Amino acid sequence: MFWSISNLFAFSSWSFSSYSSYRSFPQLQLQFSWYGFVIGLSTVVFFTLWRLFLIDYLETKKIKRLVSPLKLRLAAIKKKGRLAVLTEKKPEIDHALTSTQFNWLWLIVMLMAVGGARAWHLISDWPLYAQAPPITWLQTWQGGLGIWGAIIGGWLGILIWHKWQKIKLPRRVFTDAAALALPWGQGLGRLGNLINSELFGRPTSLPIGIYIPPAKRPLDWQEFEFFHPLFFYEAFFSLIFGAMLWLIWKKYRQLLPLGSYFYTGFYLLGYSTIRFSLDFLRYPQPWFGPLTLAQWVSALMVLVSLVLFSKLTISAPKISTVSIPSGDSN
Repeated sequence: MFWSISNLFAFSSWSFSSYSSYRSFPQLQLQFSWYGFVIGLSTVVFFTLWRLFLIDYLETKKIKRLVSPLKLRLAAIKKKGRLAVLTEKKPEIDHALTSTQFNWLWLIVMLMAVGGARAWHLISDWPLYAQAPPITWLQTWQGGLGIWGAIIGGWLGILIWHKWQKIKLPRRVFTDAAALALPWGQGLGRLGNLINSELFGRPTSLPIGIYIPPAKRPLDWQEFEFFHPLFFYEAFFSLIFGAMLWLIWKKYRQLLPLGSYFYTGFYLLGYSTIRFSLDFLRYPQPWFGPLTLAQWVSALMVLVSLVLFSKLTISAPKISTVSIPSGDSN
């Protein structure tokens, strides 16, 4: 709860005050940002769902659920020094995950994801920042967070946290749980693009088109007023995809538990397909050949998903044997 409140506050309130001249370093002050609020809310949704999926996995596997280190110490004292849990069956204490450890996971992944998202935007849209003062590189409240950078940064954050905390649970358990939660956070976060009038598509005369102010339009699209709401398309398909993933998990989580590589692989395959397809509606920014940087990375992630599927681990269902009495059969 603490990280949820602080995360939402940080994204929605803190920013650098802007000056007409960037010769002097801006002063730090509080400014409310609706864009930051939506991004902060989307991260809270993501981390909350991520935590719930992990708790379900821990309880299913009879592993100690998220508790404080103090409770583990008290349990050790009560059980004469043995870390046991007050349940009918002794769980795998070596694989326990405390609430403090998850809070560190939250913090590290959030910082790495935001840093990766901003770095991705700077790399993919560097011409916009080549002549700008370095302070503009940090102005995330004006938009400019690349989802592929956030995913890569968040994954690196999991690796750093996992090695630092010496967690015995496999890393793939955490990535699978994150893959289940990501589409919901992405779908909500994309609505922030509406606030900043960004991530719109090509001009359109369809009723679904949205008005974009002249200052936000590319120079060669100044004569157009209405554009495809590309952010809405991605939000819609992300939420549909998230519901699909959740239904698969709900029905087959005994056969395909977290850590099987299925959810990570399916997420990479599904979202890569969505992003690759929708990028054809964006303002043409080819990176190599006719494709954008995001499309090339999406194609690479499809290959990664196929590799993960090749390592898919399926839990065999328990089969109970039934003795059949001897005798004549009809």
